Amino acid sequence: MTEKINFDFIEFIESKGFKQINNNNFEYILENSFPLQLIFENNEYVIPFTPEIQFITKIPTDKETAEKSFKNIQEILEIKFKK
Repeated sequence: MTEKINFDFIEFIESKGFKQINNNNFEYILENSFPLQLIFENNEYVIPFTPEIQFITKIPTDKETAEKSFKNIQEILEIKFKK
């Protein structure tokens, strides 16, 4: 059963290690001290990998979908977020 009731995506990303830097921007510091940004825009979130490449998807409404998205990001960037 998915956890759709009262799912809070901000709490989810904070549990993964992201810190809020302003209203719509969060940041995760990678092992090499490089900041990975997560930006909220128009009911979506954007994680820019490079100036040319971005991960863009709708804000998930359940934990299962959020976990799948973050698993994809980890695989692309070859990193591990907190569990």
